[in-house]
Amino acid sequence: MTTLNENKMIAEFMGFQHTPIGWFDADELLKLPNTTDNTFDELRFDTDWNWLIGVVDKIESLGFVFKTYGKGTTFLKKGTFNKPIWNDEFTGKDRKKAVYNACVEFIKWYTHTKNN
Repeated sequence: MTTLNENKMIAEFMGFQHTPIGWFDADELLKLPNTTDNTFDELRFDTDWNWLIGVVDKIESLGFVFKTYGKGTTFLKKGTFNKPIWNDEFTGKDRKKAVYNACVEFIKWYTHTKNN
């Protein structure tokens, strides 16, 4: 899956709508500094911490706990801290890439689990 497709998948998970003028964050989930706009030409989940932390916040709002350590990340269902639902080590170049990869993999898992 390409970064563009991953960003689209994240946007859909976040509830964004694709419109003729760009991606619309109807619920205004992203709280971006220095902007009041909620329509975007470009999806920047892979390059901007402010976008990425919004995804982590949404995942946690679903009842999951997000933990990061170095280049590793874990998602746990609240109340089951001894049983990670998903755990992996990433070989990303930095923590942001590890968190991004974790969010992508979590969304794949969550969407599959929710639809089955």
